[in-house]
Amino acid sequence: MKFCIDCIHYQESDNLCLASIQVNMVNGQIDYRTAGIERLMDLTGCGKDARLYKPIRSTIFEPTSIEDADLDDLSKIPFGR
Repeated sequence: MKFCIDCIHYQESDNLCLASIQVNMVNGQIDYRTAGIERLMDLTGCGKDARLYKPIRSTIFEPTSIEDADLDDLSKIPFGR
């Protein structure tokens, strides 16, 4: 299950979702919806499916190429010579 508290858009101090930017038509200031309201808005917001959800950090690292594994550093380690 995707919780707002685990999302990069969640601001815990104010319980706001920073993914939903609303421009106030009266004064031009930027307003944000609360996380609870954002999750209830299925048509225009994040919704119950958490369409705007992005995790704070990834727990699994998958190298995309040989350079990501950085095997050159391992070849410089002296093994009992």
